[in-house]
Amino acid sequence: MQKEPYPFGEVYISLTTYPARLDAVYYTLCSILVQKRKCNKIILTLFKGDFPNGEQDLPKRILLLQKKGLELLWCEDNLKSHKK
Repeated sequence: MQKEPYPFGEVYISLTTYPARLDAVYYTLCSILVQKRKCNKIILTLFKGDFPNGEQDLPKRILLLQKKGLELLWCEDNLKSHKK
């Protein structure tokens, strides 16, 4: 993650997904993490209703990305991409 803010402020990347797209979001997150210009924070928003067992419903490889700075945000309401 970026330690110094960009000249215009901090950069946060926020995305959401659902179970059918977990494989694709993994590669998206990896792509973001290997960029030369790092962001300050990456947030993956997940609807609890899609993942009733919480982190147990997520692939281990996504959970391991938390060590690289990924933050998981669990929502009670299904915000979908246009409400997040």
